[in-house]
Amino acid sequence: MRRRPLLGAIALAAAVTMTAAACGSDSGGGSSGDGKKTITIGFQGVLSGDNQQLGLNALYGVRTAIAEVNADTSSPFQLKLAESDDGGSPDQGPTAAQKLIDDSKVVAVVGPMFSGATKASEPAYTQAGLLSVSPSATNPALTTLGFKTFY
Repeated sequence: MRRRPLLGAIALAAAVTMTAAACGSDSGGGSSGDGKKTITIGFQGVLSGDNQQLGLNALYGVRTAIAEVNADTSSPFQLKLAESDDGGSPDQGPTAAQKLIDDSKVVAVVGPMFSGATKASEPAYTQAGLLSVSPSATNPALTTLGFKTFY
């Protein structure tokens, strides 16, 4: 079945982002009701338009990973998610990225999903020093553009 590799890639991207967030600065933290530190990660992807289902699949994978972490009583932190829709478009990518950057609690981002939106968004993430992990942007040139916080 083809869904397992996609879900695995999304879970891996979410896990990398969560690990980085857990090791990151205190700027993304708060406290949950049980005294655990709350870490906010972002999701940027295509949540509207013709390719919406691709983004929703990824978003649901990230939500599932977050729910699993939050259900683990041994976890020293709780995760919270901030979402931003780029419509899968390079034109909307920078605005979607800026929304997550402006949320001062976001410490890392899963996404963008598409290569064009990634190329358009990553300069802002690099400038802000915000880690981003794309589970599906496949253009090999993305790794040669000097984005310092992109994986």
